[in-house]
Amino acid sequence: MSSDILLKSIKSDFAAELKNNKKLAELIKKATDGKGTFTDVSQFSAACGEALSDVLAKNITLDMLRDGSVSYEDINTILQDTLRQNYELVNRMAQAVQKQTDAKLNVHIEPQKAEFPTERVSRIASALIDKTDSDEQLRRRMRSPIENITDSFYSDYVEVNADKRSRAGMRTYLIRQTNGKCCAWCSSLAGRYDYPNGAPENIFSRHDNCTCTVDYITDKHRQDVWSKRKYALTPEQRERILANAPPPTRFTHAQAQQIQENVLNRLANSGDSGIIKSNDSSDTILPIIAEHALSLQYFHDENLNNTVEQTANRILEEARNHKVGTEIAYTISAEPPYKTSEPIYGGEGEMAVVIPKSESPSITIHNHPSGGTFSSKDIQRFVVDGKAKATCVIGNNGNWYILEKTDSFDWISFQTRVFDISDSDDFAKIILEGAEKYGFQYYQKID
Repeated sequence: MSSDILLKSIKSDFAAELKNNKKLAELIKKATDGKGTFTDVSQFSAACGEALSDVLAKNITLDMLRDGSVSYEDINTILQDTLRQNYELVNRMAQAVQKQTDAKLNVHIEPQKAEFPTERVSRIASALIDKTDSDEQLRRRMRSPIENITDSFYSDYVEVNADKRSRAGMRTYLIRQTNGKCCAWCSSLAGRYDYPNGAPENIFSRHDNCTCTVDYITDKHRQDVWSKRKYALTPEQRERILANAPPPTRFTHAQAQQIQENVLNRLANSGDSGIIKSNDSSDTILPIIAEHALSLQYFHDENLNNTVEQTANRILEEARNHKVGTEIAYTISAEPPYKTSEPIYGGEGEMAVVIPKSESPSITIHNHPSGGTFSSKDIQRFVVDGKAKATCVIGNNGNWYILEKTDSFDWISFQTRVFDISDSDDFAKIILEGAEKYGFQYYQKID
């Protein structure tokens, strides 16, 4: 079957689904009648994603993906076309509701559309023709990424319109709140921020199973970015909300370490969190190398290499003066003059060192008393830190391990691709062995 015929069949089936899906029909009618809400838009985007994933799974079989009946170009053309249709539907619905809501608040700002994520769609197409993946992985990728990207069309819409209104002179705040049972990364983002200058880079990001909420407030309204609840505010209500919002969380190293240990231990045992369980079961603590100073020739900049070398040797020297098995970490600026942070100390014989989220492009480095490579927790912390460019592990035995994000790395794409292996005991091993596939460059120097 040619791609043109396949695409025509998919679009025909999707049109029929839109017409016959009672939930979609009701939501469209509400918007058309001027009664739509932003909760309706959220439900509409989710329903569109589910409908499209059903149609794609019906028309594109595993055999077609396996035997080459459809190529990457075919799949990419189909996904670009059908997901763009969802993009237009979601934005059209959101704009209609926005205009109705603005009219009631006497706001006259033309709604904006976020850019269509062409490259992200292409990465999904690439993943679908990966013949090394299992049938179950391909089935999931035919559904979950399609639904996730369609649902993101509305979140992207909210973000771009918050920015537009801020630029138009409407004072805008973002408030990220947790449910009190979150990980240390989410806790570090909690608080009230001026938008856009005071907001963290990852304010809109969530990991799997995250229950945080992000609201934005202007002089006229407040909106939950994910649940899309929107309602009018009086000036008194707005000031009360802002006054009661928590300030950005700031931990001392000791507090952050204790919170991270408690949360990661609890979530790892629950089996249902987005925090990856460590696969490093080695409890062997090696003696610290003493024969010679450590050397490294990895980074293109000689001064950066020298800074990393000096920091690695400093870590091992400090480890000699602490309890056996202590992990020590530093953060190094990834831009000249390559400044080094104060040391961060972990627990005795544990993967307990807590590296704070970076505020500027950085490289992190810490020791592993066992001499082993990155743990699953190391990789997950590195992934969610938007400013971290590379992370290094130096073994007590002098072994080097470096994981660097390449230009192809994308946080959302990474989370999508690791969906099938996130609970695997071999998570770190799988990521490191397929580093390039996941957007990394992995280097090891074994002495």
